[in-house]
Amino acid sequence: MASGFVDSVFDQTFKRHPYLFLFVLVCCGGVLGASYKVFAEEVDVQRRFVQLDSRITRLEHRVDRGFLENQAFSLGSEIYKLERLVADGEAEPRDHERLTRLRFDLSRINRELDSLSGD
Repeated sequence: MASGFVDSVFDQTFKRHPYLFLFVLVCCGGVLGASYKVFAEEVDVQRRFVQLDSRITRLEHRVDRGFLENQAFSLGSEIYKLERLVADGEAEPRDHERLTRLRFDLSRINRELDSLSGD
């Protein structure tokens, strides 16, 4: 029954009006082309998001690494000053405590730097 309906519509409309048939084909082709273009753009946008995500991750690692290296340098400098005080015999008990704490912090930062290098 459905094929009879399609045949009758085709006979009554498209055979009598070939330009209408051509118009319908052009419209369907345009819709298919637009759908393909939207799909292709969506795939391209997803690919770009993946690239942006990887670039952001690399930048975050670079910033984290730079911050930790700067912090390690500052701690190393302060440790050096306190070690000079201890070597000269001018250090107070609080300087010894601070030196111990700074060494611990420096070792923690070095471990964090090593873990960032492993990523």
